Amino acid sequence: MIELAGYKNSKLKIMNIVVRCALESLIFAESKLADNWESFCKKKGALCKASKSIQGIAKPEENAVTNALGEFIDEHLKGLPIEDPLRMVEFRYESPKKSKILAGSHQKRIDLKFEARYPNGPEFVIEAKPLFSKRDINSKLLGPSGLGRFTRTEEPYTNDHLAALLGYVVDKKLDYWNNSLNESLSTEDHCEQMETVILPIWKSDIPSTRHARPSGVQPIWMLHLLVTYPESAHPHDA
Repeated sequence: MIELAGYKNSKLKIMNIVVRCALESLIFAESKLADNWESFCKKKGALCKASKSIQGIAKPEENAVTNALGEFIDEHLKGLPIEDPLRMVEFRYESPKKSKILAGSHQKRIDLKFEARYPNGPEFVIEAKPLFSKRDINSKLLGPSGLGRFTRTEEPYTNDHLAALLGYVVDKKLDYWNNSLNESLSTEDHCEQMETVILPIWKSDIPSTRHARPSGVQPIWMLHLLVTYPESAHPHDA
């Protein structure tokens, strides 16, 4: 997939390390989030208000989950042996997107970014959205605030040729979300091509789609990832 996205020679090798770093780190962070889910839910700001819960099921706040995953990813990378090649990857979460027209609080924030520690090194940017209903796939994940941030004309989230969209879903419904995501992607209007990536380290096959971008900018391939969290009752409904 990395080669299909247009990476060659040294950049191909480096981007392979960057993406592997991202996926291995997400697997670690997902496991840690599950282990610490009860304590996470007790934190102020971790969950949406009870009135917004689904049949008493807790709905986590997007930024809260992203920050929690970011902290666990950072923990994982700092714990790697000094000689590990993943050490060459710099990780940031909720970091401001560099902009020529926006500053301060007006700057857009990138959820998760993995970048090679080299001048002009490739980066792997991930935009995340919690998914509570099937329509969230098209309206959020594949909508203007998800996929649209990579395909827009002005200041897309990355100029690299490979990035990812990440859905936060309840663990007991992973199969449902996998099927729903594949169904939406197969009918998505702006998708030029769809491929499946099979990786031993990931829990399921990863769908990937190719999307056109404004004239002069190479099309981008998007990996579509799902990270799970445990189902739990909203504390105010329990």
